[in-house]
Amino acid sequence: MSDDGGFTSAGEVAEQVMQGKLFDAPERTRTFVGFSINYVLKKRPALRGVLTKAEITLAQMVEGHIGQAQAIRIKTLATLMGEGWEERSIKDSISRLRVIAHMPIAATKVKPYGLFMPATAEEARETHDRLFGEGVRLIILSQLFARDRDLARKLEGQLDLELKGSSADGQPGK
Repeated sequence: MSDDGGFTSAGEVAEQVMQGKLFDAPERTRTFVGFSINYVLKKRPALRGVLTKAEITLAQMVEGHIGQAQAIRIKTLATLMGEGWEERSIKDSISRLRVIAHMPIAATKVKPYGLFMPATAEEARETHDRLFGEGVRLIILSQLFARDRDLARKLEGQLDLELKGSSADGQPGK
């Protein structure tokens, strides 16, 4: 936790949640309001060279939407960001903000659709469980290609051996 009571990363928030320290109040009193992209940039100035100004602006827009009820639609963000922004570019930038700036941005799968900063332990758990499930699903899907990847590597190795075994006159080796 930072000096001003805010969080510097989603990992810090997750650790607090897992330890049961962050959301110990029975009511909706504890929030992710403490997350500030400006604070993170102050503590990690190198991020200014990695994140674009537009991504920082996008982060500032999203961090103001606390709780699922206050979610902001991706289409709205694209409109606010201006020309050249569309749903795909917003999603890509949100992904970068999550990974690079460790910004705990949640997305709703039910109405009201949109992006928000979790405001309760339930919202954080729901987002965690959904993202974890998506990760497991992607790992399972990736395994469908493992056999073909391994076969391709094996064939590539055989081709290399054949090419290296060629005689000086250009005829394949035996």
